[in-house]
Amino acid sequence: MHQVYPPQAVSMNYADVIRLKNALRSGRVPMQRPLGDVTADSITSTLKNPVWIALSTASMAACAYHGYRRNNSVGWALWWGLMGSMFPVIAPTIALAEGFGKPARK
Repeated sequence: MHQVYPPQAVSMNYADVIRLKNALRSGRVPMQRPLGDVTADSITSTLKNPVWIALSTASMAACAYHGYRRNNSVGWALWWGLMGSMFPVIAPTIALAEGFGKPARK
């Protein structure tokens, strides 16, 4: 099965354009790998890393607490918890910038 990657911005000269045009006509389109050496296996191994799991879990708990305390809402707690688990560095940083656990001004 062929993997299709999104197009990438590249610098091409005239010979490359002609080569690509001929490949498109023949149905043999060269595919490039996105982001160099990043593969599905490398992403999966990162997500199974115990350090990542611990960081993600701690971030989820802290962000869920912040979301509940800030908005007094279980929905916001769930949202912040989800974002904390998916983005364990960015979400707590935003929570700290908002005033961790402090109610929003009304």
